[in-house]
Amino acid sequence: MNIWRAKVSQPVSHFKCGQFVCEDQWYHERLRLEQDYEVIIGIRGYLHIQVEEQRYTIGPGDVLFYQPGQLHYGFAPSEEGSSFYWLHFFYDGGENMEVQEVFELLDRQQGAAKELVTGENERIRRAINVTTPANISNSTRAIETVETLGANSHTSQIHPLADSVLLPPFFKLVQPDKVYVQCQQLLDIAHSDYYSHLAADYMTTSLLIELTRQYIDSLSEQTQENAVDRRFRQLLEWIRLHIMHNPSVQDVAVQFGCTPDHLTRQFRKKLGMSTLRYMNTVKIERAKELLLHSDASIKQIAYMLHFQDDKYFMKLFKQQKGLTPSQYRDAYPNTYMNTNSLDPDIPLPAHLADKNPIHKGSRPYG
Repeated sequence: MNIWRAKVSQPVSHFKCGQFVCEDQWYHERLRLEQDYEVIIGIRGYLHIQVEEQRYTIGPGDVLFYQPGQLHYGFAPSEEGSSFYWLHFFYDGGENMEVQEVFELLDRQQGAAKELVTGENERIRRAINVTTPANISNSTRAIETVETLGANSHTSQIHPLADSVLLPPFFKLVQPDKVYVQCQQLLDIAHSDYYSHLAADYMTTSLLIELTRQYIDSLSEQTQENAVDRRFRQLLEWIRLHIMHNPSVQDVAVQFGCTPDHLTRQFRKKLGMSTLRYMNTVKIERAKELLLHSDASIKQIAYMLHFQDDKYFMKLFKQQKGLTPSQYRDAYPNTYMNTNSLDPDIPLPAHLADKNPIHKGSRPYG
């Protein structure tokens, strides 16, 4: 499997983005991109897309990425209501790497970080030891030395990937809700009347960096996770999938064959919070999605998530997010949604036309 790597010291060029909602029996049309790259992020339901010879089924939290020249099309229909974010961008360059090369870079990064931290800890300790009662006049020099050491800790020494994004053809997000919020921010920026296209360019690049972080985290989990950790992650996923049914702590404990007290101890040990608090956090994350992707009222969302009343829901939401539900919803009012029947042409923006003269623009989906 090839991993696409691109340097992003300068932002990528945003082309177009939106949220697609499938009508019944929708197939992705047969396409081959000319010069642009595309990212698809599953929200609801399942999409069935073949890229060259490889078939992928994209569910909630899955990411599909393809490069210019790759033939892709639907190999099975999607159910009505299935939905995904889509994003096209331009980038001049990039390289494809093998997964093993990525692991080697990550290993080198981890080793360099440990070596640098160990060495600097020793130098800082020596600098601080200058400030002894016998030599107190050197305290200013000690402070300056510590500040200089911190300033000289250049990121590239310990992070060979610090100026890069990495995207595999397909992977699963570790924290999908965080990416959903960034997608909604991008849609709001891209479809607002910003004075500069750079707003969408930098937001697109920020989203690619977040995808890279979560891809790297997913690799770490694959290599480091033991059986107990896998079981606990399965438990978290079960809660996420069933949260709309309002399971109790007892329900979760029974599902995983332990007592409620043992379950709560595990949550406090691994996440620093009780089981009930975690479940409320999952409810708030689901509320964020409903606020952005539905017309349900605050009271209706509180009812759907089984909060005792809408006032308690609003209080909990503000405690966790720093905004009321209404403020959160109003923060990202602009978007772009398309379906099988509403799928207009999107022309190439003027600032990209000179850079990509052969690109004619295209309908996003049909």
